[in-house]
Amino acid sequence: MAGPPYPISNLQAPVGQIPLDSVTGAAGCGVMASYSVLSTAGTGTQATGRSSAGGIFYGLQAISTGTGFAIAVYDVVGTVTNQLVGLTTATAIGQQIFASPQGVGVRFLGNLVYVTTGTAGQFNSLWD
Repeated sequence: MAGPPYPISNLQAPVGQIPLDSVTGAAGCGVMASYSVLSTAGTGTQATGRSSAGGIFYGLQAISTGTGFAIAVYDVVGTVTNQLVGLTTATAIGQQIFASPQGVGVRFLGNLVYVTTGTAGQFNSLWD
């Protein structure tokens, strides 16, 4: 008896089966994220103009720590602000700050906005 056919897309992969990238053949989840470099203190907007489509925010990685460099991330939909990540200080290079447990992405519905404080280091923000 032949085994099951290979899934047409990663969404059709059975639970417990690791999907393969159709181009490279590499094993993985098939998710690719955009990233933004955040290296100044203040307020900024990522994903400008995506308020009708929204997107997915995966989290942050500290590239350099600065001095007391902290970040909070928000989903701003019209006049409503929802906090995705509470104010978190970069304590070590490589520190990962996830939007949810296990690094699962969180859908944002409006603009992805960040607020940073302290002497700037650098965060890479992963989103799509």
